[in-house]
Order: sequence, then C-alpha cells, then structure tokens
Amino acid sequence: MDFAEQEMIVRARLKEAYHVLRCLQVSGLRPAAPTSLWPACSDEEKRSIQDVLAYIREKRKKQDKQYAKKRLTPAEISRMDEALGWMFLPQNEEERKALTAWAFCKTHPVSFQRFSENVLGVKENTARARAGRAARDIVLHLMVNNASIKQPDIAATL
Repeated sequence: MDFAEQEMIVRARLKEAYHVLRCLQVSGLRPAAPTSLWPACSDEEKRSIQDVLAYIREKRKKQDKQYAKKRLTPAEISRMDEALGWMFLPQNEEERKALTAWAFCKTHPVSFQRFSENVLGVKENTARARAGRAARDIVLHLMVNNASIKQPDIAATL
C-alpha cells in the first residue's frame, strides 16, 4: 500500500471515529468542554468554539434521531479509540487542530469553511493544508512503527 492510500485510510478512519463518537448515547463520553478538543485554547477561542457548538446543537436536533437508532459494534468502538489516539501524534498544534476540525465537520452539519474561519481563525485552504500535514504526520509515524492500519467501515465514512 502506498503513502497516498494510507493517508486516505487515516482520513477515513478519523471520519469514522467522529461518526461513532457522535452515535454514542452515553453521557459523559463526549468532550465536556471546548478545551478538551485540543490543548491551549484562549478565552476568545473558547467563546468562538462555544458559539459554533451551539449552532451545531441546533442543527443536530433533527439528525440526532437517526444517529440514536444506530447500534455500535465493539469493532467500531475499538477502531474509534485507535483513530482518536492518533490525534496526539502530530507535533504541530495548529495542524492537529485543523485535522480535528476537518474530521469533526465531516460528521456534523457545519461547513469546514465556517469552522476554519470562526474557530481556527484561518482560511479554509490554510486549514485544509494543515490538516493534510497532520494526516501525513500520522501516516509517517504509523509507517515508522510498522503499525498496520485497519480499513474503516465504508458505511460510516460515506
């Protein structure tokens, strides 16, 4: 498997992980505060993140019914745990934030452009470039450590 294919799999696995996280119906498992999404949030960033999350909560009300019906398998939860653990591999905090935002936006009703500009404070293209570098860092780390990357559940990544 070449590098580009592995990067696509890593991105699909992160998207799947955020989908599974969204489907979890147990309270207390989601990040309790905006600062738990990534380290070092300023007060202004916290307020901005809270505004975006409030907007998302409003839009999610209708969609949550479909997610509440989904039964998660142990394999899905295991893949989620593994993929979310990868988020600590990129050393650059801005790149890690961008990749987190990208995966989050793929499974929530908010545009990556809006999230990038309002929360990350950068243009969408910059955020996409940073997310790409973070994904490549993850792939490089996994390749160096000879870790095999499990394929995602295709249904969850659509």
